[in-house]
Amino acid sequence: MSHQAMLSTNDLAVGYCNGKRISTVLEHINVSLYPGELVCLLGANGIGKSTLLRTISGVQSPLNGVIEINGRDLTTYSSKELSKLIGIVYTDRTLAGALTVEELVSLGRQPYTGFFGRLDDDDRRVVAEAIENVGMSHKTHDYVATLSDGERQKAMIARALAQETPIIILDEPTAFLDVASRIETMQLLRNLAQSQQKAVLLSTHDVGLSLPLTDRLWLVTAHSTMIEGSTSQLITDGSLNNLFPNRNVVFDSKVKDFRVKDK
Repeated sequence: MSHQAMLSTNDLAVGYCNGKRISTVLEHINVSLYPGELVCLLGANGIGKSTLLRTISGVQSPLNGVIEINGRDLTTYSSKELSKLIGIVYTDRTLAGALTVEELVSLGRQPYTGFFGRLDDDDRRVVAEAIENVGMSHKTHDYVATLSDGERQKAMIARALAQETPIIILDEPTAFLDVASRIETMQLLRNLAQSQQKAVLLSTHDVGLSLPLTDRLWLVTAHSTMIEGSTSQLITDGSLNNLFPNRNVVFDSKVKDFRVKDK
């Protein structure tokens, strides 16, 4: 893993502005993302994980603080420049059922092809490689509507790969998947981070599955504070016990998952 952060925040605050009213969701966030690592963002429902992901990917503006990509303030990048730096995969089910897998993944080339989206030989090569990297070459010409949820998620990840961005951010990428597909998706993301030296950040509730594959964690505690560290460190020091307000829910380091505390 490189020692140079690809993405970092300094005293970041995220939330919403409604007229003059400001609603802060999370603040004093100081985290970093490095090439070649898989990072999981963990926290309770409604704590602000999606808001944080949208903010650091440039989809919405921060309330305070600074986000830097390659040492440069995110707000100084154009939309086109950001689209070549950050690939985003949202949790929403894709509505691209009328497209083939190849057509969907080709949308990832828009930052390079311009308004009309005409692909040249190099673009088609990148698309084919992205599809191959997620193990979907045999589905290249199938319609997205005919795919399983796991296959659709792979196609969406392939679209992000086709953008050739050094950073990929995913919001609950395993939310609609069965157990086998969740395992396969997490292993795929881990392999992509390592083999292509991408910085991969994802939010998830699947703690038991993600911890063995994750290099580092960003934890949003029940008190809306942020803890960052290596997965092994945060398992050992008990930080995971700060995730939920219910003190009867504890992290069991032996099975690496949460359980209800014995009375």
